[in-house]
Amino acid sequence: MKRSSKAAISVAAVLLAAICLLVSFGGDSSAGPMTADRARTLIARASDMLTRKDANGIIALMAPNARILNRSPEQMRAILQDALQQMGSHKFTVVTRNLRVQPAGLTAIIMLDMDLDERELGANIHYYTAHLTVSVEKVQTSRWLGLSRSDDWRITDVQSDSSLDVPSPNSQ
Repeated sequence: MKRSSKAAISVAAVLLAAICLLVSFGGDSSAGPMTADRARTLIARASDMLTRKDANGIIALMAPNARILNRSPEQMRAILQDALQQMGSHKFTVVTRNLRVQPAGLTAIIMLDMDLDERELGANIHYYTAHLTVSVEKVQTSRWLGLSRSDDWRITDVQSDSSLDVPSPNSQ
């Protein structure tokens, strides 16, 4: 047997073993009930993605039928990508305060105040403060080509009590 054939068979065997372990131990997992700690984790993930300028990661936190400031996820993806590109090398931070959670089984309402700031050497710039009401829903997602399923919290709606000057869907 050729050396390359042995290598291919070895790689295939390792991959098959990994899939078997994933199926046998990965199983189904549950996100658990929405709590203030889980809400903080969800917000921290979104904030981290904003810092990394990962529009696709932010959109992945949303349910496909979500409405974000009266826009669909695809409309928000275009808006986010444009905004993140315009940010250039600026480093933005998201600061949250007054977090409250109203769990209701498979759904929950998260209310919070959010500041968007820019921190540069010698300058701290505050762009805006908004009070957000975020609806989330536990949805079943599949991973690893459908071999593993889990329940994850996804954002289904975001409303703000202040104008965030988000472009209208028609201007995209």
